[in-house]
Amino acid sequence: MAGRTVNIEMTDDKVAAIVQSLWHPLEDGTIPNVFMVLDCARDKRIEPLINKSNIEQSCLYSGKLAYKLKRAAPHIVKLSPTCVFTTNILALCWGKSWGVFFLTASSTKMSTVRTNCRRLGKVKGVDGKSLVFRYYDPRVLRLMLPACNRDEITSLLGESKALLIETENDFGVTIFERGNQNSPVLINNASFTEKTSSLLTVDENENLNVPLRNFFQLRQAHMDALLQKITNEEFASIKADYIKFYMEESPTQFAINQQRADKQVLFDIGGKSVDLDSFLRLCFKNAQALELTSRDSVLTFIHMNHQYGWLFWENEEHQWAADILHSNRPEEAKIEAIIKQFSRILMNRMWS
Repeated sequence: MAGRTVNIEMTDDKVAAIVQSLWHPLEDGTIPNVFMVLDCARDKRIEPLINKSNIEQSCLYSGKLAYKLKRAAPHIVKLSPTCVFTTNILALCWGKSWGVFFLTASSTKMSTVRTNCRRLGKVKGVDGKSLVFRYYDPRVLRLMLPACNRDEITSLLGESKALLIETENDFGVTIFERGNQNSPVLINNASFTEKTSSLLTVDENENLNVPLRNFFQLRQAHMDALLQKITNEEFASIKADYIKFYMEESPTQFAINQQRADKQVLFDIGGKSVDLDSFLRLCFKNAQALELTSRDSVLTFIHMNHQYGWLFWENEEHQWAADILHSNRPEEAKIEAIIKQFSRILMNRMWS
């Protein structure tokens, strides 16, 4: 899944703050166990670091593996607050989406957590087909977990008390716990720069007797959350490129009213003034509906909407454009054909 990493300069003090928070005593005074599932495919340094350490660890793929596969496979490790591996991995991984943390009672064994993690590795899609589930990618869980119901969060946690991932934009952690009927998932964001008593929320209804399925069933709500994130990232990229390539060089060609330096430009659509962001979102949505997917095609299509009028292909005068857009031609050929036809129309007007 696409997504940027956060460049956080890790210092000894920052690593110490993470350690202090992760191993803060629970409500009963005991120190929790902290397990981390690391995605070794994220960086070639991860597996050698695990292999050379003396920590309790295990690959989540069973059987005899080829060397390359083992180097890229997810591993579960039991971290210790005093272990060199812990400080090294925390200093390297933060902000890079290398893995997730499971916080458990002090009596929970790694074999128990590993069994649940292996079970989560394969899920059933909305259509019932088996899929590989990269639950150990924080960018995936950040979107999926808020859409989970009570049984699903219990299934994901197993016997763990909470699942922790790095926050998206700063030096902190997001904690996901079992909730109640009204709030199935308890979500708390904690900053490591602030002193906190505990990362966990006290919940008397924590112990739920929900049978765990052999697989996790994805619902449409989960898929919608993932697709919406991908769509938002694509739009942000398209918007940046459109401003860079079409507006910054000659902004007066498009602007009706330049309100602010941040390109808050107003467009006249159907007699109403629409800001740049709304205009681009509308164009982007129509490009998706017309199955225009390549960056160049989408950018050119947006530009056409401003040059030739909003929803130009729905104009009776431009019925030929609708025929082209709805044809079976490749999208690049569609765009090229429309450009050529508008050029012919312009030339005919000039010489008529």
